[in-house]
Amino acid sequence: MKKVVKKFLVFAIVLGMSVSMLPIEAKASNRVDDLFRDMTTRQKVTQLLMPDFRNWKVEGGTTEKFTAMNDEVEEIIDRYDFGGIILFAENVGQTEQTARLVHSLQEAALKDNEGEGHAIPLLIGIDQEGGIVYRLGTGTALPGNMAIGATGNIEYA
Repeated sequence: MKKVVKKFLVFAIVLGMSVSMLPIEAKASNRVDDLFRDMTTRQKVTQLLMPDFRNWKVEGGTTEKFTAMNDEVEEIIDRYDFGGIILFAENVGQTEQTARLVHSLQEAALKDNEGEGHAIPLLIGIDQEGGIVYRLGTGTALPGNMAIGATGNIEYA
């Protein structure tokens, strides 16, 4: 397992360094150009990472599902400038709770305590393949991959 993590980190660093050498299209806004140019290699690499916070050990030693922001996770998100966060079943309860969690994750990412000017919103993902795995309790339920595949129509896919 350690080899896999080590290989991933090496890949992420090399990819981040490669990204730092890519020319940005002339059509890109000045804000994006300036932001990218001013980012350190570490910031470019961490923008490629999308960790999860499924469970969190709270004071007293018990582990609880991470369904609401806490000071430690807020500090981690602010410090490391991740590109996104992925939510899992442990994070999702009711629609309003999930919306509050996403809002507080975004607030943590947009904090700029160090005055670096690199506050970038998070890309929020969710482990929701459809079909059997359906995390959100409200909204439009789209068909899962198996159902789409069963139609035999590549246009639907």
